Amino acid sequence: MDPKPDTCHKTRYANETEANKDVERIKKTSTRSNVPIRSYFCSVCSNWHLTSKESYVVTTLKAVSKELQQAKTEIKRLVAENKRQQDRNLQDIRKDEEVIALQQTLLKKNKMIKGLINDNSDLISKNIALRKNHKNSENQQHKG
Repeated sequence: MDPKPDTCHKTRYANETEANKDVERIKKTSTRSNVPIRSYFCSVCSNWHLTSKESYVVTTLKAVSKELQQAKTEIKRLVAENKRQQDRNLQDIRKDEEVIALQQTLLKKNKMIKGLINDNSDLISKNIALRKNHKNSENQQHKG
């Protein structure tokens, strides 16, 4: 430890190695619940001190890691929801395809019915013409 003027109220260490050795010693021997976990350089007194707080980088990393985990969870949820929506869309497409196939069948049947109606009209017209011809033939046979 370095006895410099009292600018900081914490224990001063001349270098990082000395400070880190004390961190390890305190961790092993202390019965306190709150013990130093790292050393840091103090720009006020130009010495090293000990702290029980995590560094800004570690704290930030943990926060970012937590946000990343939450984002991954949200992405998984959105992917699952997207899959469910795709499945529903696929079912709707299949139903639409069935409806289109039925509509096409109905159009073919309607064309067939129109053809049969036309054929029936032609047959009725021919039948009427044949009856007239037959009646005319009978009438001429009775006259002659």
